[in-house]
Amino acid sequence: MTRLVLLLVLLAPALQAQNSVLGVRGLGFPGRWSSALSRGVAGADQLTDPLSAINPGAVALFPTATAGITISGGYREYDLGTAAVDGLRETRFPVIVAGGRLSQRFGFGVALSTYAERTWDLTVTDTVMVRGTPVEVTDRLRSLGSIANMTGALAYRPIPQIGIGVGLHAITGSTRLDARRTFADSAFREYRQSAVTTHSGFGVGLGAVVIPVPDIRIGLAFRKDGTLATDVDGVVQTDVSLPTMFAVGINAIAMPGLRLAAAAIRRTWSSTAPVFASDTDTRDTWEFSGGLGLDGAVGPPLPLRFGVRYAQLPYVPAGQPTARELDVAAGTSFRFGAGRGVVDLAVERVLRDGGGVQERVWQITMGMTVRP
Repeated sequence: MTRLVLLLVLLAPALQAQNSVLGVRGLGFPGRWSSALSRGVAGADQLTDPLSAINPGAVALFPTATAGITISGGYREYDLGTAAVDGLRETRFPVIVAGGRLSQRFGFGVALSTYAERTWDLTVTDTVMVRGTPVEVTDRLRSLGSIANMTGALAYRPIPQIGIGVGLHAITGSTRLDARRTFADSAFREYRQSAVTTHSGFGVGLGAVVIPVPDIRIGLAFRKDGTLATDVDGVVQTDVSLPTMFAVGINAIAMPGLRLAAAAIRRTWSSTAPVFASDTDTRDTWEFSGGLGLDGAVGPPLPLRFGVRYAQLPYVPAGQPTARELDVAAGTSFRFGAGRGVVDLAVERVLRDGGGVQERVWQITMGMTVRP
């Protein structure tokens, strides 16, 4: 099974459906934990957004009991070697959040998010030698599943200007991998093999929100994950040492109706490298984002958001430059039910390249937030 996986990844494949061509290697494609509200500014305010599952200190900012769900749809096309594929689609629920206040000083939050996406469908046609005779074969490898992240956070505000939080993370999920080889010569029987991989791990996070003046919020977050234990069909495999995360962000009102935000995130993905094949390079990554929001006091009556994001991706073929993505985003919001409900919309144009791949994505994200 391992040899077949390596063969399919090394050959120039046609990936029929997946979150990204760049998610086939390593642990998969890293998840984003920002809400639809934050995606409107390309994630620039996610360190001070309680609806984003990245900073446990931000749950101190929940004004009342709140529940939010985010749904995201993608439309993708890519070029890989001589292959040009379009019309790919997927739908995900990247973040589900609930939280509120326990008292004037304490806030809490729980969240379910995607740690890494591991769904893809890969097909390769090749010629192999069987008893000295060349035979055309078609190999198809399908992976379905993801690694999920469940978070519980508690925050304390010793004074109104500071919120300090701690988060506990349970990392879980499963992936089903199916491999099938068919032969152009009907004299050979089809070969199939399947396996289910399950994942489990834990992590801890610390975070803070500092409000030095009423118009400025600063978010800080640190997360240390342990090892990800995996087993394949009940057989324990090598544990993976998960990355550490450092993040900082600022959200400021520059003038009435105009808000500016920026964020930077560092993740040490190279800690996962020892368990992967030598044909894969694993890199630490940076993510930077900046954006602005118009709340309706200036400009159009509906709030508008705009942002730009640059991010590096952790896994590429050996010897290739670091993969990266550039994201341009816009968003808005609609309120209903006397302001107790909010629908946030974000549209993102994402350009990715690395490992010989150029990928173009339209991402449409909708979030619904309800406060009883």
